Amino acid sequence: MDVVMTDAEPPVDGELASKALAQVEFYFSDSNILTDAAFRNLYNAYKTHWVSIATIASFNRMNQFRAFGLPWLADVLRTSKSLLQVDGKGGSVRRTSPVATTLSDLISRSIFADGFGEETDNMLDHILAFFAPYGKVSSIRLHRTVDRPKKFMGSVFCEFERIESVKAFLSAEPAPAWNGRELVIMPREESHLNDSSAEEERYRIQREKGKMVVKKPIHEPDVQKVLDIAEEYLSDSGLPLYHAAWHLYLADKAEHWIPIDKFAALRNFEEFASRGTEWFAEVLRKSETLLEVDERGERVRRRARILHQVGQLECSVYAAGFDRGSKDIQYELEGFFRLYGRVEAVTLRLDAKGRFTGSAYCQFSRLAGVERFLNANPAPEWHGKKLITMSKTDYCKARMFEENLVSQAIVKEFALKEKVAMWDRCVLWNYRKQLLAEQLANKPIKPAFSVEFCTSTIDVELDGTICFIEDVTWEDKCTLRFSCVEPSPPLNWQNNWDTLKLPLRPHFPFISHIKKFTPTQGTIGVSRRVTEEDLQLVRKICSTVLGRAVTWSRPSDEEEKAHMLEWATRHAKFVAKVLSGEKPPKKSKKKKKGAKKEPARLRRRLRGMGGLAPANA
Repeated sequence: MDVVMTDAEPPVDGELASKALAQVEFYFSDSNILTDAAFRNLYNAYKTHWVSIATIASFNRMNQFRAFGLPWLADVLRTSKSLLQVDGKGGSVRRTSPVATTLSDLISRSIFADGFGEETDNMLDHILAFFAPYGKVSSIRLHRTVDRPKKFMGSVFCEFERIESVKAFLSAEPAPAWNGRELVIMPREESHLNDSSAEEERYRIQREKGKMVVKKPIHEPDVQKVLDIAEEYLSDSGLPLYHAAWHLYLADKAEHWIPIDKFAALRNFEEFASRGTEWFAEVLRKSETLLEVDERGERVRRRARILHQVGQLECSVYAAGFDRGSKDIQYELEGFFRLYGRVEAVTLRLDAKGRFTGSAYCQFSRLAGVERFLNANPAPEWHGKKLITMSKTDYCKARMFEENLVSQAIVKEFALKEKVAMWDRCVLWNYRKQLLAEQLANKPIKPAFSVEFCTSTIDVELDGTICFIEDVTWEDKCTLRFSCVEPSPPLNWQNNWDTLKLPLRPHFPFISHIKKFTPTQGTIGVSRRVTEEDLQLVRKICSTVLGRAVTWSRPSDEEEKAHMLEWATRHAKFVAKVLSGEKPPKKSKKKKKGAKKEPARLRRRLRGMGGLAPANA
């Protein structure tokens, strides 16, 4: 989402400085802190609300100012007349006063407008000029797609300084138009739906469909299964969770038609891929309320498009303490949550066996519903028993801190499991950063350096321990398995390393240690993918070792994973010893005359983290 802030006080040192100050003042404005979950979490990370200037300089909108350096940016921020305060060292910045505006006040001064079409040069400036005649504008937000490259979706939020400007815009005669085309306009608080009777009826049917209204069952199991999957992919609650389906939905910005052949290629349809496009089209036509298929049977779309995606995470609450045995718990909970506001979806939380756990998520249409539920007096009860309640944001944070979810892969899995939409997952990444910072502050041994290993960059502690083993990655099929005839006496592979390694060096840049399974079998790894041509070459040049025949093949996935993780661990330990000043043990074997000097075991590129790496590195 792009933003532009108006009425920033220009500093004295040039146009670029003025732009930099305006952008940072926007970040710290009431409007942005109340609506930008990612920055709000950064702002609330510390009780004093100091935010690192280096962090702010890393934002995409600050790219054009990075070349001037952090001291320059700190000096620019010091020229703020009333909003910002820079610390004595010039490393952090904060607001001079707490946030005064409430979210409800901000929303009441904002409107939603859709129909601006494709993005053109200086789009922000043109839209700002479009709204200016109706009143003083505080900010403009352009809605963009989640996928990269982020594309303008044709809709905006405009925040006016006075509520009278909102009324003037909405009641203007003739109605506001963009390049001769009438816009869809409404107050921001109503932007999640359209109040016209026709559209409202379509949304009513769709919401009922989302609330598990009982339908006439289809007696063909495959047809029913495919239809359920398709409606889950394109439902209000499911579409924001599935990256591939969301990308297909946004490909046609005007009508949101999705080619059925591409839709049928999604992962959950894999077992039905051989049925063909015509069969899929006939199945999708059986959707009663959510989907429609074009006349040719080549495309499918939602009957009612999503006008705007509000923050699902912020509009959701967590509640626990419900009865587990009720068969109608879904309907009962929907009626219970409607007491506090308009409900978009109620999601029962199930265990591994599909049984209700007694807790649920509720997504309200507006933030007001969340506030009424969490601040209710008396507190919400279920059959006379007080419930455990909190926002879904707080629940996710508590779970992440309790279960120590710091690995990137695990956080992604957690986000999908807890049904956190793609545009809300930045909140979880901020919690991960906070968790890492707390762990590092309380840990005597901190990550001191990083090493490059195959396709990954690994953070390593001073003692050589890899911080997150999940971060170790490599190309598939970069390991080989060998076996030979049982030697007598047994062959010591490590002592005869060069016998196996030397013939391979001209063909592979970096070669790993030998991992033995038995005295005659083991694996060896290289730093790139081994092709079929490479495999045939190895079989030719390394057909024997010490006079014994050797056969080569590809290992299983489990064997390759075990070998590569062991290689990464050995590499990290070796680098840690070098950084600590400890010399690698010398080989006791005498060097033969005419033998070439062995090159370094691995190429390393180290970069210090926090200045913790020893100076002799």
